[in-house]
Amino acid sequence: MVPKSFVVCTGEQHEIQHIVDGFFQERVCDLTREGLDRNLFHMRSGEISYNGTQVTDDRLTYLLYQDRVVAVVLETRTDWNQARYDFFENGLEDIKP
Repeated sequence: MVPKSFVVCTGEQHEIQHIVDGFFQERVCDLTREGLDRNLFHMRSGEISYNGTQVTDDRLTYLLYQDRVVAVVLETRTDWNQARYDFFENGLEDIKP
């Protein structure tokens, strides 16, 4: 299940890390139950740079199956400098065994 988006105060991100981790773990479990190889999943994460030179506090973390993105967590800052988390899943209809 994809969690609803939520906002936490800056500095409290560690308190919700279990939700982010659980989202990715659940996605891997769901897809391995459908026959995908657990060893072909990989995580990537990095800061977002909007103008090519200035790194921001915004972060994109995503789960790959082979070379396909299957889940994403986007962490952005609100106008009040709080951390907003948005969760997304991507289908794998064309690569399921």
